[in-house]
Amino acid sequence: MSRFFKFSLIVALGLSMLFGVSETVEAKVKVEVSNYESFKLFEAQSGIDVRDELVKMRERFQVQLENSVDDKIINQILLQIEQINNSLTLINDLEYQFISKNESVTTSSLIGLNCNDHITQAALIIAYFNSKGYSLAAELLNYAFINNSRSTVYNLNSTHVSKIYGTSWFATINGKYPVSGSNRFTSGDLYYAINKFNFGPNSSYGYIDLIDLTDIYDYAYDQSYPTIQGVAVNAMVWAQSAGCLVPYTVKATLKTK
Repeated sequence: MSRFFKFSLIVALGLSMLFGVSETVEAKVKVEVSNYESFKLFEAQSGIDVRDELVKMRERFQVQLENSVDDKIINQILLQIEQINNSLTLINDLEYQFISKNESVTTSSLIGLNCNDHITQAALIIAYFNSKGYSLAAELLNYAFINNSRSTVYNLNSTHVSKIYGTSWFATINGKYPVSGSNRFTSGDLYYAINKFNFGPNSSYGYIDLIDLTDIYDYAYDQSYPTIQGVAVNAMVWAQSAGCLVPYTVKATLKTK
């Protein structure tokens, strides 16, 4: 389900400076990384060290990798780590451009030159989520920039599934089978990561007490917020339009009592 995020004003202001936002809601965000000073201004305003947050994410994935036995989860983790490394390389390039005043420096080996700016911008949002403890929101956005197919299914690990088990929504359907429908999460990590979702019976394993929760991870242009507050969402819309952020399905298999 398309993401609609409400960021704090100070973070949105920092994003708007980096993204080059015009004054009107109708005008598109100018999708280009400004200079390193704008990047550092974002960090100063938000109190977030972007690279430090990305490194923390990478370390978390490395621990998960050591403890994972499911091939699907392992492959997802490897891609997550690869994309974090891509983002860190681009940020380091941005810094080097500023220090050396060499605007021609770039990393040609990444997804594509046209996507580098989008990836760097997304890194700020990912770092923001991670700094607030929204690990799933950070994870899903990071993955969207290394995913290359709309048919991809991203399976949530046990840590994130546990978050769903703790929601008031799950309490209402637990012990009931079959159940199906749609709902939404209204707060915390699950709100920023998933928000609206569908659910229904799972028959893959031959059990009668499993349900699948699914969500299409994508973005849609939103005019309901003031320009500054809508910057992050709309910037990701144009990343998606450019083919740099590729939507995919998020899936969690839940066991009811």
